[in-house]
Amino acid sequence: MFNGTNLPIVVLMRQGQDEVVSQMPMAPCVDYSDAVLAPKNLVERENRRIHFINDARVKWMERNRDFNKELRLLQWEKRYTEGVALDVKERLLDLQLLRVTKQLNEQLSGGDIVSKQKHAIVMAEKRARYLQHTHKGSIAKLQQQLRKLERQVKKSRDENE
Repeated sequence: MFNGTNLPIVVLMRQGQDEVVSQMPMAPCVDYSDAVLAPKNLVERENRRIHFINDARVKWMERNRDFNKELRLLQWEKRYTEGVALDVKERLLDLQLLRVTKQLNEQLSGGDIVSKQKHAIVMAEKRARYLQHTHKGSIAKLQQQLRKLERQVKKSRDENE
């Protein structure tokens, strides 16, 4: 500064290096009467400080994001385990209310189901053969009684004639 007066100077700048706000956005000429010329190292030092502060904020935001992510995961795991626990309780209730039949008890006790079923089939076939045999015997007896009754009827008719 020269005794409170600013001297006009010519400075060669590349496009985009000036940060003076124009009164009219699309004006071809910009009024630099209120502009301040700052040393490059001062601007770079200020930019480094701003970057440092922003990096700290970004790290804080990333930690906050990671924390929220883990919190949401823990909340999901809690809901999931509560659902699994409810499912287990319902299955336990179903098992407690289940009626245990003889066949189910045999299956649960680990008995050999196939051999028991084969044995049941063999026993059913034996019973069927026995019933057929007794049925034939019953039919034979009834036929014999029928013939005897027919002879008695014939004898009674002959006597009545």
